[in-house]
Amino acid sequence: MQRIQPAPKFLDLIDRYKDDTDVMARILELSDVPQKNYRHWHKFKYLKPPEELNSEAWWLATKISRNAGKRLLPFEDADGQLFSYVLTDQILEKLHIIDSDAREKLGSERTIGSERSTEYMTMSLIEEAITSSQLEGALTTRKIASDMIRKGRKPKNRHERMIFNNYRAMEYIRFSLSEQLTFDWLMHLHELLSQGTLDDPGDCGRIQTEDEQRVMIADAYGKVVFYPPPAEQLPNRLNKLIKFASQSRSSVPFLHPILRAIVLHFMIAFDHPFVDGNGRVARALFYCSALKDGYDAFAFISISRIIQKAPAQYAYAFQFVETDENDMTYFFHHQLDVICKSIRELNQYIEKKRLQIDQIGRELKRLSLNHRQLALLNHAANHPNHVYTIYSHQNSHGCAYATARADLLNLAEFDLLEKIQIDKKSLGFAAPNDLGKRISRLAKL
Repeated sequence: MQRIQPAPKFLDLIDRYKDDTDVMARILELSDVPQKNYRHWHKFKYLKPPEELNSEAWWLATKISRNAGKRLLPFEDADGQLFSYVLTDQILEKLHIIDSDAREKLGSERTIGSERSTEYMTMSLIEEAITSSQLEGALTTRKIASDMIRKGRKPKNRHERMIFNNYRAMEYIRFSLSEQLTFDWLMHLHELLSQGTLDDPGDCGRIQTEDEQRVMIADAYGKVVFYPPPAEQLPNRLNKLIKFASQSRSSVPFLHPILRAIVLHFMIAFDHPFVDGNGRVARALFYCSALKDGYDAFAFISISRIIQKAPAQYAYAFQFVETDENDMTYFFHHQLDVICKSIRELNQYIEKKRLQIDQIGRELKRLSLNHRQLALLNHAANHPNHVYTIYSHQNSHGCAYATARADLLNLAEFDLLEKIQIDKKSLGFAAPNDLGKRISRLAKL
């Protein structure tokens, strides 16, 4: 990833053109023209400017327009310049989509279904754990990582440990939403995420100190593309962050809860307080903030999976903010796009699963199975990897042990359940992930 050239500064451009009345008149005229796209200078400089202006003069008109709607955030860079943002039409539209889908539609048990919610949540937590870790260098296949988490296997190496830690941290967040965000809570979150993955175990759960060399962000050629604030600023910066995260949601000035969560994400990454794991902490804190504000559907989506498809865009969004006078609008646009894509994918997944379940129900009717077996397969279709036993089947249907045993063995013979050995004496029958395909294949015989 290349280092982004800083955008021309607003005050410098004002000084340059203030005495040229004709050019300034044209600049002010263009500053009233609404802009559809919120481009950074990195791309803006290659556009053809309007007549009578060069690119920098046109950029000044753009900055005047943006500054008219600029809102300040309670955070500064290392030099004391505040971060800000513009509430664009695109941001408002995406927040409306998220409020509608992530809170009203997907957040409702009527949509996800209480019997499927655990499956969706587990799937999402595993996906987020894998991709968030892969964004920071974890190297292992998705299948191996997923099997490790689902089966409770201990991690074999540092890469698997990163993913296991991420999953454990995400679960910790889910079960500690009622807790106040404090410095100690944040340190514990980092400890959960980094345990067993750092060269020095003493770096877990602590911020960098003044006597240490700060961790820089470099490109593939070793050239530094980002310098975090000095370590001596970290205690004060984190205290501001914690105060911001903990303040009343009805505070003034109002900031939409999703934008608040994105700010927390950005500022942890910007402050870079830890030796390693800053990105994972930032994304985990984003989830925590969104879930605390009632966006329950965020437990079912993975933002890191979308980010992983275009990691350079994620990195550029950070640099755009840093190189254009701390304008966080760029990062808001990127993250809102990521969230909306994640929600769309979840909607598509739910609809696909619904159609699969309907198809399974129709095809089950063609099979010569008894009502107990049909009920079990309907349940299995909603609960992949669920393990049934002879005793559980017997208790569910009030039948004899021999009848329950015959039901399950018959389904295993049809390859609709997988026999597994629970212990030396107990036999289990697991619901396969591809149950729908197996039923379709059997129904066509």
